[in-house]
Amino acid sequence: TINECDSAKLLGITMDSRLSFTQHVKSITKSLASRLYAMRQLKRLGLKAPGLKLFYFSNIRSRLTYACPAWLGFCNSMSEIVKIEKSAMKIINPGIGYENSLAMYDIPPIEKYIDEQCRKHYQRLSATRNNHYIKTSWETLIVKPECQHKSKGLAVGLRNWRIVSFF
Repeated sequence: TINECDSAKLLGITMDSRLSFTQHVKSITKSLASRLYAMRQLKRLGLKAPGLKLFYFSNIRSRLTYACPAWLGFCNSMSEIVKIEKSAMKIINPGIGYENSLAMYDIPPIEKYIDEQCRKHYQRLSATRNNHYIKTSWETLIVKPECQHKSKGLAVGLRNWRIVSFF
């Protein structure tokens, strides 16, 4: 039978019927709370900033940016993702502001990093000879986070789609 549901998880990305990806962001931020706790414990045990930075990139930022080309344009919860990065930077460098902490280690802000990763992905896709679907520029293809999926770009005509699960 085919059951209609509000959301479904596919390859680690939670999609909902409104393409907002809010549930996806909530689930990753919830799972990353325990990783931030582990990072605090490592700091308490004496791990220095370079080790904490390595932990951040391998265990937190990699999860925050997983499959970002699939959900970036429809995400209206970017502030939650930035909040996780700010918390991690506060653990790595307490007493130093977010921007200064990023600059100290030459780390691009998460928003800029995700945007650049998506840009590279879509440039690779548009460069393929047989790809008839992606023949437009990055700016018109992707829905920027400030648009919040309001019937622009890729979201056109997708407002009423349904997620079905097969069991």
